[in-house]
Amino acid sequence: MTSDRRIEGLRDGDPRTIIRRFWWMEIKGLRDRFDAERLRANLRPVTNKEISEATDIPESTLSELLASKRDMVPDWDTRVSLIVDYLGGEPQEWVAKWRKARAAYENLDKSEESQQNLSTESGQTRKTPNSGSASWQRTNFLKSGHLFLALGTDILVAGVSAAVIATQSSGTPGFDSGTQPANNAGAQCVRVRDETETVSVFKDPRTRDTWTEWPGKTRFRADVDESNPRRYRVLLRNGQYGYVNTDKRYVVSAKDCS
Repeated sequence: MTSDRRIEGLRDGDPRTIIRRFWWMEIKGLRDRFDAERLRANLRPVTNKEISEATDIPESTLSELLASKRDMVPDWDTRVSLIVDYLGGEPQEWVAKWRKARAAYENLDKSEESQQNLSTESGQTRKTPNSGSASWQRTNFLKSGHLFLALGTDILVAGVSAAVIATQSSGTPGFDSGTQPANNAGAQCVRVRDETETVSVFKDPRTRDTWTEWPGKTRFRADVDESNPRRYRVLLRNGQYGYVNTDKRYVVSAKDCS
């Protein structure tokens, strides 16, 4: 079945339609333009293997994303930006497209559950959700809600208190204070660009295992890692090192690190 045929059966505005158009029309269009430039230079079209080797994204993962086999839209920094950058796309243009597709991906379960409820109200038989699906888990949690209501209130209060303490200690809401940058005197002052949503803080110079993500405007002191000049080395408050991409589209030199 072609991509166009798989999109034809979906409604405009449907999350799966938005996700599939992102991969099958927009990313594919970018790749087609990239291939056209290669052909003008007497080069053959790029292969998934070549993209995989250049971006460090496993070829099987890359193939699933480009074919939208599971209707997924992964993180910008660790996946989509690498594909767009390799194919010659401009981040300013593509971040907005990614955000739209990512929002559709995050609302996928909600949209499908709403459609199931609508079918039930119309007198149609409702399909029983798979026991592993997010909608099934939400349904069963709600059924047992009365049982856990009293306990849930206490847990919520405790959780809010803990969140307030964590925010005050880290200075960045939602981030573990131990994985925040330490004050490494003498190292270069760097800042995550204001317009950058987040950058990944990796655990070593080469793999994609991450400690956390830092939002735009985060300042840190860093050295360029000798084993991989494409990543800064940053001392963290937990005593470990984190590694951040040196790409100037996402981070820039600064003068106001504390």
